[in-house]
Amino acid sequence: MRVLIADDSALVRKSLTAMVSRIPGIEVCGQAEDGYQALDLVNKLNPEVVILDIRMPLLNGINVLEKIKREKANICVIMVTYFPLPVYKKRCIELGANYFFDKSEDFKKIPDALKLIMKGGGGGGGRNAA
Repeated sequence: MRVLIADDSALVRKSLTAMVSRIPGIEVCGQAEDGYQALDLVNKLNPEVVILDIRMPLLNGINVLEKIKREKANICVIMVTYFPLPVYKKRCIELGANYFFDKSEDFKKIPDALKLIMKGGGGGGGRNAA
């Protein structure tokens, strides 16, 4: 399964890449540091999953989520943020995010979510919207 990581923090991208790469059957196919780059890489690389930060420069993650789900609805999207405000969570779920994680509390849940997606349990509508 191919995963694209989109986060403006190089440290978070590095950490996610290391975490995700340890899961058998998963390949990190690309990394983006802003919203426009994320959309470009989604179109070029055709990942099955995008791990997407909400707050990114140029185009925020919520706008990126909306465009991904409109153009490639079959892609699973895992939203991550240090700002898990209820309004963000609600909007991401409405737009079709498969998961919504608080980076400060739920970061370690991402591998389990990816394993579920690999088994066909990607779900929709903000599964584990903790």
